[in-house]
Formats: sequence, structure tokens, C-alpha cells
Amino acid sequence: MEPQEPPESTESRFAAANEPERRSRTPAWQWVLLGCLVAVLAGVFVAGTVLVRQREDGRIADFAESGGPPVLAGPTLDGGQASLSDSEGEPVLVVFWAHWCPHCRAEMPVLQRLYEEGKIDMLTVTTAIEPGTGPAGYRTPEEFVESVGLTAPALADPTGEHAESWRVEAFPTLYFVDSEGQVAEIMSGEVPAEDVLAAFARLG
Repeated sequence: MEPQEPPESTESRFAAANEPERRSRTPAWQWVLLGCLVAVLAGVFVAGTVLVRQREDGRIADFAESGGPPVLAGPTLDGGQASLSDSEGEPVLVVFWAHWCPHCRAEMPVLQRLYEEGKIDMLTVTTAIEPGTGPAGYRTPEEFVESVGLTAPALADPTGEHAESWRVEAFPTLYFVDSEGQVAEIMSGEVPAEDVLAAFARLG
């Protein structure tokens, strides 16, 4: 006769049945800690957004007090000449970018498409305000232009003089200039096409 294991007690069966539930139950203090962490991160995000907005509003106000943004004119990468005054009386998007900037590589094709479709007028400025060689294929501004198919005017700013006078803080930075030559809005980073179009439409 084969040996048999002793019958399992009622308490043992009950404990075994509830063991997964006990293991999966998260202590209340962990939920409280998680909630506090989410609140802190949300607060940091909101504070950062407000700070960026304040800096942008400050730049816009300073430009207005000066009678408009700094002069923007000079040679382009293709050997021509371009100036912001060429768009006098018409709204225009001024974009500062750098060939080594990954966000620029993502944003410029979006803006180029809107420019090709005639939905925006655009003047771009390529600056070397910070050193960098960029990834293979984008080691110079000219290679960047060719790679993304940029046909909008690209002013050369090798010393960063234009970027400094326009108080560029990040790349890319988009300045929405209205028909009176005043900076109406400033956006930085990878801006969705719909946001660009909405801001451009607000220029009138």
C-alpha cells in the first residue's frame, strides 16, 4: 500500500487560496508615495512650462520695446543674399537651427513641407553658436540642407552673432513675425505642424 500524505487542514487550504492575493496586494504607503511622486513631477513640468513661457514673453516684450527684432540679413549657404526685410508687410517664420541638432533634423522636414505647400513663408538661420560635428551625413550645414531637402533661404551665422542678438536659447527656435515686423510668438523644440499652422494663422 502506497503511503498517503496527511489531509490538508482547512486553515492550510484557506491560506494557500489567499496567498496570491496577499502577494499581489500593494501596501497603502506605496500608493501614497507613488501619488506624491506623480504630483511632484507634474509640478516640475508645469513650473518649467511657466518659466519657458515667461522667458519667451520677456523676449517678445523686449523686441517690441526696441521697435522690433534685430536686423537679420546676410549671405546664404548657397551664395546668395537674404533678409528679413524681404518679407516686409507679410508674416514670416524665422527658424534658428544647427546642423548638429537632433531636434532640428526632426523639425526641419516638417517646416520644409509646409513651406513647399505655400502654407508658410520662412527664413531660416543656421548657426554654429555651439560646437559639434553632428552624425554622419550632417557634418556641415550644407550637408544638412541637402539631406533634409531644405529650399527655404538659409542665412549663414557661423559666429552665432544673429543667434545671440535674437536671444536664441535652444535649437530649433521658431519666431513668428507678423506683418508689422514684430515677433508675436516664440516656440522651441519639435513643434507639430498643426501648432505651426495655428500660430502662423494668428499672425493675420
